[in-house]
Amino acid sequence: MQEHHPEIESLKLAIEAKTGGRLATPADFSRLTALIERETGCHVGMTTVKRLWGYIENNNRLRDDTLSIFARFAGYADWNSFRAAVRDNAGTESAFLDGRQVSATDLAAGDLLEIGWPPDRYCMIRHMGGNRFVVEKAVNGKLRAGDVFSASLFCLGEPLYVTGLSRAGSRPASYVAGIRHGLTLIRIKNNLQGER
Repeated sequence: MQEHHPEIESLKLAIEAKTGGRLATPADFSRLTALIERETGCHVGMTTVKRLWGYIENNNRLRDDTLSIFARFAGYADWNSFRAAVRDNAGTESAFLDGRQVSATDLAAGDLLEIGWPPDRYCMIRHMGGNRFVVEKAVNGKLRAGDVFSASLFCLGEPLYVTGLSRAGSRPASYVAGIRHGLTLIRIKNNLQGER
């Protein structure tokens, strides 16, 4: 049984956020091993990656130096630095959202919503009804015009989590925008009233 289970789950989430979606298939794990080797210069076996993500059952504990390779890929000096960062943020695991908020239920089908996040990302999205949106315009980010996704809440200062992101020819994915600083622009433009 692996110790530090909550920190390992946080590390997996950090890696998935960096790679742009949930890792669940052998192709995903193969791509991750190649990315890790390219960025860190260290090799991690595919079996190790599958063990970490629970794709194969194994009760062996991952060594700290192996976890350090994953942590370096996620942007930290080593495993201990990653754990320290998680502990430093432990006091902020729960909070009420107090920034300006727009819920999908506040929008009418056809309304346009402008969103932005650092350093210079901008999207104009159209509400399709329910929690579904289509990207009308995208600047400097990973989202593209024509992408369709689900989101229920947009809040200034908080990251935007989208699910069911579909793009022609690709499988649905999840995506997070504004991981560190959150959204810095939220502006509704509906069809009848202009900006609000």
